[in-house]
Amino acid sequence: PDRTKPATHGLRQQILDRLSPSPVLKDQVIRDLNLSVDGLLPEIATLEIQGALQRDAGGMLRGMK
Repeated sequence: PDRTKPATHGLRQQILDRLSPSPVLKDQVIRDLNLSVDGLLPEIATLEIQGALQRDAGGMLRGMK
């Protein structure tokens, strides 16, 4: 899929809105957004590459900004 579409940017922002400097379970973010894992994991990976989030041990995510 085209990862430059506005809807994709909106999804990335929704992910970031659920994160803070305190770790949150990746599964909780997925449940909160009520979307498929297949749709969210690539966006989580993109945000990690961009430095917007960090993956911690145990399936935890934290926002970097």
